Amino acid sequence: MPVFFWILIALCGPVLLAIGNIYRTLRWPDKASPSALAPGMLIAAALLLGLFSMMSGFSIDIPREGLLPLGLIAVQSCVFAGQFLLLFLLQKTGGPVLLSLLGAVGAIVGVPVAIFLQGESPPEGLFSGATLIAIGVALVTWGGVKIARVKEEVS
Repeated sequence: MPVFFWILIALCGPVLLAIGNIYRTLRWPDKASPSALAPGMLIAAALLLGLFSMMSGFSIDIPREGLLPLGLIAVQSCVFAGQFLLLFLLQKTGGPVLLSLLGAVGAIVGVPVAIFLQGESPPEGLFSGATLIAIGVALVTWGGVKIARVKEEVS
């Protein structure tokens, strides 16, 4: 396959995420809080995981010897619940554009972990990429402040 095809496929990921963020913002149920929507997403994800495991022949059976596997699942469940709640809070307060920047910011935060804790070498373009991400976050934040001021003046 030509390289261009794979570049195009890779570029579809952020576009699809942005479309999902905009859709969630436009179709947010009236008077629904993030804490009411997050559990529904987790339940839907669990059902899809169960359905996928049944269809593919892939087992999601866990070892039952000792408490470690169940303890890890409990901790992971709490982490995912908190993550989904924070995701929906950010979606509600920051909007779809700020939420779309979450992955880029996460990548920049993850790079020092990879470099210092896992001994990875810094990737080429790290400084320019981090600079562009910081500029993007600053512009989105600045635009949000300007919009809030205009709304305040109109009110």
